Amino acid sequence: MYTQGKTIVGRSIVIYYKRSDNLRIGFSVSKKIGNAVVRNRIKRLLREICRNNMFLFPPNHDFIFIARPKIKGFSYHQVEREVVGKLKEVKL
Repeated sequence: MYTQGKTIVGRSIVIYYKRSDNLRIGFSVSKKIGNAVVRNRIKRLLREICRNNMFLFPPNHDFIFIARPKIKGFSYHQVEREVVGKLKEVKL
Protein backbone atom coordinates (compact mmCIF):
# COMPACT_ATOMS: atom_id res chain seq x y z
CA MET A 1 0.00 0.00 0.00
CA TYR A 2 2.67 2.51 0.99
CA THR A 3 4.80 1.95 -2.11
CA GLN A 4 1.95 1.51 -4.62
CA GLY A 5 -0.35 4.32 -3.50
CA LYS A 6 -0.18 8.09 -3.34
CA THR A 7 0.46 10.34 -0.36
CA ILE A 8 -0.93 13.61 0.97
CA VAL A 9 1.01 15.21 3.82
CA GLY A 10 -0.45 17.69 6.27
CA ARG A 11 0.69 19.26 9.54
CA SER A 12 -1.16 16.77 11.75
CA ILE A 13 -1.85 13.80 9.45
CA VAL A 14 -0.51 11.85 6.51
CA ILE A 15 -3.00 10.20 4.16
CA TYR A 16 -2.08 7.26 1.93
CA TYR A 17 -4.58 6.16 -0.71
CA LYS A 18 -4.81 3.79 -3.65
CA ARG A 19 -7.40 2.19 -5.88
CA SER A 20 -9.01 -1.06 -4.67
CA ASP A 21 -12.20 -3.11 -4.94
CA ASN A 22 -14.18 -1.25 -2.28
CA LEU A 23 -13.88 1.67 0.15
CA ARG A 24 -11.77 0.93 3.23
CA ILE A 25 -10.45 3.41 5.78
CA GLY A 26 -7.74 2.68 8.36
CA PHE A 27 -6.10 4.67 11.13
CA SER A 28 -2.62 4.46 12.63
CA VAL A 29 -1.42 6.29 15.72
CA SER A 30 2.12 5.61 16.93
CA LYS A 31 3.12 5.07 20.55
CA LYS A 32 5.38 8.10 20.14
CA ILE A 33 2.28 10.30 20.24
CA GLY A 34 1.16 9.27 23.70
CA ASN A 35 -0.28 6.59 25.96
CA ALA A 36 -3.29 4.42 25.08
CA VAL A 37 -5.82 7.01 26.23
CA VAL A 38 -4.34 9.70 23.96
CA ARG A 39 -3.98 7.34 20.98
CA ASN A 40 -7.56 6.08 21.28
CA ARG A 41 -8.90 9.63 21.57
CA ILE A 42 -7.12 10.57 18.34
CA LYS A 43 -8.47 7.47 16.56
CA ARG A 44 -12.02 8.28 17.74
CA LEU A 45 -11.58 11.86 16.55
CA LEU A 46 -10.40 10.74 13.08
CA ARG A 47 -13.18 8.13 12.83
CA GLU A 48 -15.82 10.75 13.61
CA ILE A 49 -14.38 13.19 11.08
CA CYS A 50 -14.45 10.48 8.39
CA ARG A 51 -17.99 9.43 9.34
CA ASN A 52 -19.28 13.01 9.08
CA ASN A 53 -17.55 13.58 5.74
CA MET A 54 -18.14 10.25 3.94
CA PHE A 55 -19.30 12.11 0.83
CA LEU A 56 -15.67 13.21 0.25
CA PHE A 57 -14.39 9.63 -0.07
CA PRO A 58 -14.49 8.22 -3.59
CA PRO A 59 -15.70 4.62 -3.83
CA ASN A 60 -13.23 1.85 -4.67
CA HIS A 61 -10.26 3.28 -2.77
CA ASP A 62 -8.27 2.41 0.34
CA PHE A 63 -7.29 5.20 2.72
CA ILE A 64 -4.85 5.09 5.64
CA PHE A 65 -4.71 8.04 8.04
CA ILE A 66 -1.47 8.29 10.00
CA ALA A 67 -1.41 10.75 12.88
CA ARG A 68 1.65 12.94 13.34
CA PRO A 69 2.82 14.11 16.80
CA LYS A 70 1.47 17.66 16.28
CA ILE A 71 -2.09 16.32 16.29
CA LYS A 72 -2.08 16.24 20.12
CA GLY A 73 -2.33 20.02 20.31
CA PHE A 74 -5.06 20.37 17.69
CA SER A 75 -8.79 20.67 18.37
CA TYR A 76 -11.47 18.65 16.57
CA HIS A 77 -12.25 21.52 14.21
CA GLN A 78 -8.61 22.12 13.31
CA VAL A 79 -8.11 18.44 12.44
CA GLU A 80 -11.41 18.33 10.54
CA ARG A 81 -10.45 21.41 8.52
CA GLU A 82 -7.15 19.79 7.59
CA VAL A 83 -8.64 16.38 6.72
CA VAL A 84 -11.40 17.91 4.58
CA GLY A 85 -8.91 20.18 2.84
CA LYS A 86 -6.54 17.32 2.09
CA LEU A 87 -9.35 15.05 0.83
CA LYS A 88 -10.51 17.80 -1.53
CA GLU A 89 -6.97 17.87 -2.96
CA VAL A 90 -7.38 14.24 -4.04
CA LYS A 91 -8.43 14.37 -7.68
CA LEU A 92 -10.10 10.99 -8.26
